[in-house]
Amino acid sequence: MTQGFNDIKAMMTEQTRMILADKSSSRAPSHNTPGKEHDIELLKPILSTEQVDMSMVAYIGRCNDMQAHVAVKTRGVSATGLVSIIQDIGPSEPARKRPSLVVGRFSTMDVRPWHEPRHQTSKHVAFVRDYTSPPHLFVGLSHFDVDCSTNIRVMANASDVTTDGFRLRVDSWGDTILYASRVGWIEMTPNEQYGRFSTADAPRSPVGEPRTKTSRRITFSRPFDQPPRVVVTLSALDMEAGRDCRVVVRATDIESDGFVIHIDTWDDSVLHMAKADWFAYPVDRKDIVTGTLTGLDSSGKKRNHIGTIDFDGELSKIPNVFVGINMLDVGCEASLRVSAFVDSVSTTGMTWRIETWGDTLLYGAGISYVCV
Repeated sequence: MTQGFNDIKAMMTEQTRMILADKSSSRAPSHNTPGKEHDIELLKPILSTEQVDMSMVAYIGRCNDMQAHVAVKTRGVSATGLVSIIQDIGPSEPARKRPSLVVGRFSTMDVRPWHEPRHQTSKHVAFVRDYTSPPHLFVGLSHFDVDCSTNIRVMANASDVTTDGFRLRVDSWGDTILYASRVGWIEMTPNEQYGRFSTADAPRSPVGEPRTKTSRRITFSRPFDQPPRVVVTLSALDMEAGRDCRVVVRATDIESDGFVIHIDTWDDSVLHMAKADWFAYPVDRKDIVTGTLTGLDSSGKKRNHIGTIDFDGELSKIPNVFVGINMLDVGCEASLRVSAFVDSVSTTGMTWRIETWGDTLLYGAGISYVCV
């Protein structure tokens, strides 16, 4: 009897033996997964001491709290016992390939009402995947509700990152009144390259005033075989009150070994500081769909910008979607109120929305999206 046989047999508990002892039915219900059943004939070889033909039987995954998760395998198996293969399968569901990237989102209104503003709002997030080392986290802001009487100061950040989870923070500072914000995140894998760029990392203008244009050449730690796709989103903002809020983040001059990242403003807007998160991935990746789009209105009176995105070919599953703002052009006469999101997501496309409310004048906004 092989070691693999002993390992699996040892994990079968007395409760499973009782299931096999039920002679009144050829099938026995699982006690922990109502409505799902395990075939007795598939379980008998596990507890049997007799030699059986196991060339087409199921392997039993690791038992956790009396959940026996079954996946049919057809690899060659010894006729005298199980070979040492243990398949660990998701609880109560058929085995399925996990997405290469994990996407999530957090709103300050998940933990406090909008009318109770505070400088620091955070939430601990537990990873749903197993990591051998703390992953990088790509974050982006997708919702602003900030009083216009003081500077617009908002920052999204992931801190205290371990292999088990992290703390997602949405902060403001000074006299800023932050009513609400929303941030999305993506857990990076070793297949992607990630970074964060801040205007504070660049030298100020010769006269000490904030710049209208800030850029830097980013060099990849590992060159790609060909120019990759690069996603950029806004992760922090500090803009002068009394001037329209105008900012854009983007990537240009993308080559195999790097690209140029930009954080710009224009006209009379005063940008004290902004940060942009970026990540790059191979252009031939089929499990990621990314893009950018913009909603513009010269009058500023349009409340909702709505459009559709059609994927280039049908995806194998309904994707999870990250949305981050990459451009803002909002009047200073009223509070900064902008929300960007998607809905009606399917395997063939989705609907995007950029909205405002109250008396805010929204002249334009843009988003970056990532579907995985």
